[in-house]
Amino acid sequence: MGKLFKNLRNSTIPIILVIGLLVLQAMCDLSLPAYMSDIVNVGIQQYGITDITPTEVRQSEMDKMTVFMSDKDKQTVLDNYTKTTHGKYDTYKLKDNLSKDTVQHLDNIFKKPVMIVDAMESDQGKKMVKQYMEQMQKQAEAQAKAAAIAQAK
Repeated sequence: MGKLFKNLRNSTIPIILVIGLLVLQAMCDLSLPAYMSDIVNVGIQQYGITDITPTEVRQSEMDKMTVFMSDKDKQTVLDNYTKTTHGKYDTYKLKDNLSKDTVQHLDNIFKKPVMIVDAMESDQGKKMVKQYMEQMQKQAEAQAKAAAIAQAK
């Protein structure tokens, strides 16, 4: 064993370099699944959008989303946006230099409202709302008939 180490003394720097490169290779191999996951989750499924919080949104869309927020959440959202005008549209622009915690908190607030508004405005959502309204109208008519029959007796 001693003779082996005597002969390896001349190659100390290359041995350390090889060990360092092996550690670097292992770290790269272990980080590859995380990079692939980010490519799929953020790049493909979310179309490159990392945050739910819109950087700029029309006032009409903001009004739709705030309907589905509590008063406290609505105030938090409006405190972090500035109202501006672009051409004929009033918009809300996200304030600059917000902390990551603030953006994450806004993401949590926007999750459900964005999903609900998107679902309602999609073709499938419009069909569901139309069916619901037709069903409600039928129920109202049936209740009116039942009330008329009850009054006739």
